[in-house]
Amino acid sequence: MRLLCRLPVARHAVLQHLAGLFDAHVCSHLRLRSELPSSSGPSSLLLPSPAPSALSEVIHEAQRLLLSFIKAKPKAWASPLAAWAVELLGQLSSKYSGRHGARGLNELLQLWMQCEATRTLMDIYAQCLAALIASCPDACVDALLDTSVQHSPHFDWVVAHIGGSFPDTIISRVLSCGLKDFCAHGDAATAGGDKRVPKLASVVGILGHLASRHGASIKRELLRMFHDGLAPGQHKATVPFLLQLALMSPPLLGTVAAELVDSLKPPVLNQLHQRFSPLPRDELDATVALLVRLICQTAAGAYRTLQFLLDTAMPASVITLPGLALHDGVREACDRLVAALLLQLQKLVHNRGAPALGDASPRPVPFLEALRGRVPARGHGRVAVAPPRVRLLLLSVWEYLREHSPLPQRFSFQPQRGLFQRDFAREGDPAKYLVALHSVLHRNVDRLGLLAGRFRSWG
Repeated sequence: MRLLCRLPVARHAVLQHLAGLFDAHVCSHLRLRSELPSSSGPSSLLLPSPAPSALSEVIHEAQRLLLSFIKAKPKAWASPLAAWAVELLGQLSSKYSGRHGARGLNELLQLWMQCEATRTLMDIYAQCLAALIASCPDACVDALLDTSVQHSPHFDWVVAHIGGSFPDTIISRVLSCGLKDFCAHGDAATAGGDKRVPKLASVVGILGHLASRHGASIKRELLRMFHDGLAPGQHKATVPFLLQLALMSPPLLGTVAAELVDSLKPPVLNQLHQRFSPLPRDELDATVALLVRLICQTAAGAYRTLQFLLDTAMPASVITLPGLALHDGVREACDRLVAALLLQLQKLVHNRGAPALGDASPRPVPFLEALRGRVPARGHGRVAVAPPRVRLLLLSVWEYLREHSPLPQRFSFQPQRGLFQRDFAREGDPAKYLVALHSVLHRNVDRLGLLAGRFRSWG
């Protein structure tokens, strides 16, 4: 330890020697555990307090001295010791992954935090992060990401513990480090996703671990990052980075979808247009295709998204949003997005062959599933003033419901309500939606034009 303090060139050798001692202590801990009578349940992970040993005393002394170094000179010691501690935690977690029998994240946390060696390493890393949290925590978080890439899923318990102790810092800095790595890989990021940008998968995994307890913080940080990324002088890759994250993690997308759509006011839309309009056509096409995929696989806020797209795509002569006027390019881009979305929805509905014997039923389309009860309920007055693409979307939903639910054989028209009705006690909710949507389309059949034939063929 004197060499570590007084001879900088010996730092690597001393830390390597300490790593061997920590490894030996972990091995001893697991051997002691394996010698106990076997039992089932979480209590089997609990060990009696071990008798003091020379190895334990060395680890205790190493902890005391390393923490004193961090406290005395945090800028000099915190970053290298954080990288050493977290990398050693990853190596030990992977090396002994098949020897402890722990199952699930909670059992792993209980097992490793009971081991003095791994608990000490965790404490060293936490103290390093705490020492740098106000100045430059990126080095510590970057080491966490690098180790997660190499040693996941055995390393997940470390991520869970550190993330629970420093949730806001870990969430913001993990996203920041992930963006830096995404930018460093350039075009390979969008082409290969997590295969060419390894840290991207690690970012998704870490945020996934934290989502159950810190979902509000994650949502707040994602929205902040999105809006900050549109400001002048910010990196242009911020929005593509967030889109790639959303594609890799539908739960993350569901967390922010509704509030993100609500935040897309004219100033924000004009900023997006200014940011994306200079891009080459192939990049714009790829972005539209990515947005369509995200919309189709997202049920959260589906009706808000649909309403937003249709309202924004309408010409200013039909509908004018309050406040700042929209750039014409925004309407054109949204109209193009609606067209691509309708085309993709039709493909998803019509291009699925009948399942083979014993196969599961075709996978549902989350976006259409979420619209089952909303489009019929809101569509009576809307079809009369809507452009052809709205009618086409209603037909797509009709065909989707028609395929997934038995169509009731008999309808009774109620003139006072302008609806076809019958008793749906046996058919359930899907049939109820079918009849409501049938009524919407039937009452507006004269406005469907050439699309009327599609409705009659299904009706």
